[in-house]
Amino acid sequence: MKNNNRLALSIIYVLCGLFCSCSDEGRILLYQGVNYEVSGGKAYAVGTDFGSYYDIIVYHNVNGYEVVGITDSAFAGKEKLREVKIEEGIKSIGRYAFANCIELDEIYLPNSLDSISACSFKNCKKLKQITLPNSLVYIGDSAFYDTELEKISFPKKLKEIGKYAFAGCELWKGGALCFPEGLTKIEEGAFDQGGYSDVIFPTSLEYIGKRAFHHHSMNSLYITENIKHIGEQAFGACTVYKIDISPYNKDFIVKDGCLLSKDKKRLILATKAAVVNNVLKIPDGVEIIEKDGIFIGYDWTDVKKVNLPNTLKKLSQGSVFTYGCYYDLKQFHIPASVECIEEKVFNGDLSFASFDVEPANKYFCSQDGVLYNKSKTRLIIYPPKSQRKKFVIPSTVESIDSCAFKDCDNLHTIDFNEVKVIGSETCKRSWGIEEFICLHTDTIKYDAFDFCAENSTLTLGKDIKYLNSYAFLGGDPSRIVCYAEEPPYIDGENLNAEKSCKIYVPLQSVYSYQRDEKWGKFKIYPIQQ
Repeated sequence: MKNNNRLALSIIYVLCGLFCSCSDEGRILLYQGVNYEVSGGKAYAVGTDFGSYYDIIVYHNVNGYEVVGITDSAFAGKEKLREVKIEEGIKSIGRYAFANCIELDEIYLPNSLDSISACSFKNCKKLKQITLPNSLVYIGDSAFYDTELEKISFPKKLKEIGKYAFAGCELWKGGALCFPEGLTKIEEGAFDQGGYSDVIFPTSLEYIGKRAFHHHSMNSLYITENIKHIGEQAFGACTVYKIDISPYNKDFIVKDGCLLSKDKKRLILATKAAVVNNVLKIPDGVEIIEKDGIFIGYDWTDVKKVNLPNTLKKLSQGSVFTYGCYYDLKQFHIPASVECIEEKVFNGDLSFASFDVEPANKYFCSQDGVLYNKSKTRLIIYPPKSQRKKFVIPSTVESIDSCAFKDCDNLHTIDFNEVKVIGSETCKRSWGIEEFICLHTDTIKYDAFDFCAENSTLTLGKDIKYLNSYAFLGGDPSRIVCYAEEPPYIDGENLNAEKSCKIYVPLQSVYSYQRDEKWGKFKIYPIQQ
């Protein structure tokens, strides 16, 4: 009988517990200025209603409930928050949990924490140091993006670092980045824009994502045995002085200071060790140069020549990056073997005064230092340091590559001749260009004359039909001469030019332009015959 009574009481207690638990589901508990929400018998910190708190503690036990995590965006944007302590027992920090807490400079994490989610501390501008607990297994995408972290020690259990997790952090101030044994993956852009520090990879590492260490220069680089994947630009725009590799690595090889695919056909990175007697030499056998594969940094002042192998077949977009002024590196030679040159191969501050192609090349040629395809229907790049003041594009040219006239400081006038379409960024940052002659052009696209000379003149012919309103983004023309009898279509809210810009049109078309919604905002004058 007693046993039956005890059983009945037990059932009653369980039912009461279930009832109480169910009744508290979704309940918000306020404790020491922080709100907690009950869910599934556990509690989660969900934020605070007070924007004036300078410091908070996230407790592990609140009103009898175990607090196990911090929810997404819980404390995001609390601009006065300076210090946070998270008690032992809490296991997770949600997405954007402390994002944009611009005054946050101290955070204490518990040893129970196993994950920091995406963007948890993004844009915490004053966060300069943090101790990551040994329990941590995963750091999410952009977790510490654009913080001021200067030094970091990675926990022993860490398995994966997410995309752009530490991008923009100045971790170079803390010395070498030592990654723990057990780490298998460093995702895209994880340490992008990281400044300068050596990196020490563990033998467990298998994957390095694209741009993982972009703009993160280092004295030396050692590729460990299990690395199977190195993404595009993983070490792009990096000055690496010395590189070596484990003899047991099955996917990559180092030869003459260059990191190559195992078959030696793809150049991933040319280090400064590849410079001998002022010549940067790319090894024979290389067929493709990947993006940022050749990066000549600002301190590579001894480089006077680049030797490309006769096996080279392809120059990829952005494969050649020069940073700084190299007055001695004036000529770029294209061997006969090259079959493909993508748009925007050359990036950075270019010092080339001419491009030269071997006559035996079947696909490309040069004339007066300008690089074209063999039939001269495509203009690939104009040498930015050429001394010419005026350039007339050959009548054979049908298309011009993006950034073909980038950084042409000496050039004052471009005559586009028979070219029908002027694409985006055709003339980028060419501060000296004062006159654009487009008598046979029918389309001018966005950013076509980006950051060119102010107070420039644009001459348009009768065929012009389309003009993007941001064609002169970053540089305003003072004069547009348009021979089209009907106002060309302007795509966008308004032509990106100062209202003082004067528009000259055929006499019989003045009224049409004045009535046009967009052209009519400018002063319209007849073309003087």
